[in-house]
Amino acid sequence: MNKKKVLVVDDEELIRGLFKKILHKEGYAICTAANGVLAFEKIKKTDYDMLLLDLKMPKMGGMELLSRMKKLNKNPITIVVTGHGTTDTAKKAVKLGCFDYITKPFNVDDIIVVIKKAFEVPVL
Repeated sequence: MNKKKVLVVDDEELIRGLFKKILHKEGYAICTAANGVLAFEKIKKTDYDMLLLDLKMPKMGGMELLSRMKKLNKNPITIVVTGHGTTDTAKKAVKLGCFDYITKPFNVDDIIVVIKKAFEVPVL
């Protein structure tokens, strides 16, 4: 069985490390990027099953990355994980195809449940 590939995009090294550790334990193949520019380069080369995405990052934020991915016709399951959540950004993220929108601080167990549920949803 192939491992699901997850790209974690967050400018906080601590968050990237946390996700890498917990998701590796859950059996996922993990890749990380510190900003949207680096993530976009990886997304152009690799098809990821899921994207865990922060919104506020230097060089390119999460919303711009989502828009650029759509133009490439890349549509991994996307979960926004942000410390700068607002109703407007949540609506915009959902409109761009996000599966869920989680605000920091978060509960690790809750994130794992959301990730597992996302992978259970049939692809249309």
